[in-house]
Amino acid sequence: MKNTKIGQQRRFPFGPEALEPFTRELFDREEEKAARILCWSILETQPPRKSDWSQVFSAGASEGTNYRAIDRALPKLDPKVALMRLFDPEVPFVLVDPTAIERPQAKNTSYMGRLSDDKTLGFRMIVFAQPYRGRAVPFNFGTYYSEATISQEATSRNLGWRELVWEVRELVCDIPLIFDGSSPLKDGWRRWMKRTSTTS
Repeated sequence: MKNTKIGQQRRFPFGPEALEPFTRELFDREEEKAARILCWSILETQPPRKSDWSQVFSAGASEGTNYRAIDRALPKLDPKVALMRLFDPEVPFVLVDPTAIERPQAKNTSYMGRLSDDKTLGFRMIVFAQPYRGRAVPFNFGTYYSEATISQEATSRNLGWRELVWEVRELVCDIPLIFDGSSPLKDGWRRWMKRTSTTS
């Protein structure tokens, strides 16, 4: 990795400190500063790669130093725990969006599966969100490889969705679930979430 100094040019007219009112509500005090800087780095660089974040993570450090700092910070920052703190139990309904994510170039990535055409490499993601002033605010998510493994034994690597189903069931209780009508994956998830609450 290059050990160059980080440039000062910014995409946004604000720095990490502007995110503090948001991050202090989501992260514990000992992790808040690192989370704030990392969130800002992701927003500033856009691509979801650590090598990009390391270019802006700390303006006074090299990319190599920043990369190592990010590596130390990430295991302490659980995005699911942070997102769950956004959940409002008084919301009238929960939005559910199962989506197929294509990754055609990821031929050597072990966690990739085949999408519904049995050819395209990728994975599936399901996002749970709540309505807020005309927008959808996510509060939980999960990834899985294939619809076909839903009925397989729990020993499969692909069955992390089981934990997600129970986690969401416990959280939303009787709040109605509204599925994205355009998603081809909605029917399978509707069957599994039906016991959680009323679905639409």
